Amino acid sequence: MPLVKDRREREQDDVLGAILFCFFSQQWDTSLKVIAEGYAAKCMWNHNPDLEDTGENLFAGTKALDLRQALEEWFLEHLDYNFNNNSCDEDKMCGHYTQMVWAETHRVGCALHLCSTLQGLNWDRASFLVCNYYPAGNYEGERPYVEGDWCSRCPENMQKCENNLCGERVKTFQLFFKVKLVITIFLLFFLVAEDEEADEDDEEGETATWGPIAPSQESTSTFFNLGEQIEDSDEELFVLPAVTVEPQLLLLQRRLLFTCR
Repeated sequence: MPLVKDRREREQDDVLGAILFCFFSQQWDTSLKVIAEGYAAKCMWNHNPDLEDTGENLFAGTKALDLRQALEEWFLEHLDYNFNNNSCDEDKMCGHYTQMVWAETHRVGCALHLCSTLQGLNWDRASFLVCNYYPAGNYEGERPYVEGDWCSRCPENMQKCENNLCGERVKTFQLFFKVKLVITIFLLFFLVAEDEEADEDDEEGETATWGPIAPSQESTSTFFNLGEQIEDSDEELFVLPAVTVEPQLLLLQRRLLFTCR
């Protein structure tokens, strides 16, 4: 992850104020995932030149990709990062790590593509992982976080401290309506089921069979959906795919961030 040349080039409309180490809890962002999908499909080992105020980490391998390994390799760069002088050790990289833990970054979206040839590395049959972060980190002359107590400067709208990260509290009335909706759907399901069963009892010689619906046998694309955030939800809930790459990337990153002190 290269350094952004000048923070003054960034729009200042949304000033976050003082930041703390591991400030925001990162959430999955579908828009960032779509951008990552499009760029990963180009199979070019180079950073996306069209990104604006968005950070990017890249990872590639010629074997089946282990998401845990990819994240851990980025995170282990902290061993080569010197917080006191805010620099990487000589001949070492640490920008992937600093982007992962950048205090103001709160959105992430990733995609994995299987490339027949990865341009720039000339690898055949390569796994290419692209992760985009918003807002971008790695501004020249700035540290990824400032030292202090966990969650000691969370903004007013993010007073929930979970895993030592600032997050939004679930509003009581929103939680009430969510629970009410689930109960309503549950009751409607059984009312319809009982009504259909009564109709079938009136028809001689007809029986009903209840059971799980067989999964679709349609082929999947070479993109792997690593997680989808449920829209309009204050809770960090994710719909994880049953088939494809293990949908653990975001959860793994959160666990790594939990230990980043």
